[in-house]
Amino acid sequence: MYQGRGAETVERELEAIYAAAGAAKIAVVAGSIIPYNGAGPDANARMRAVNDWIRACAAGHADAMVFCDTRAAVATPGQPDRLLTSPDGLHRRPKATS
Repeated sequence: MYQGRGAETVERELEAIYAAAGAAKIAVVAGSIIPYNGAGPDANARMRAVNDWIRACAAGHADAMVFCDTRAAVATPGQPDRLLTSPDGLHRRPKATS
């Protein structure tokens, strides 16, 4: 989403990955795109749209896929487009300024 790839491209690539995994008899756990604190409103809207697609895709293939809402799991409470923290320090919430 951050490299200029549109939702259609991301969805097409994910669909190919899911199909290849299914053909190889690999169980698919489809995770949502996690928040990125530098993302603006447009990028967040695109991520939410792709996440909705991932959720729907998993629901449509419930016999072969499970959806995991990783975005909700790592978001700041009450701020679903903000990442709470991460151990690598690369994706954590910026420090508050005084």
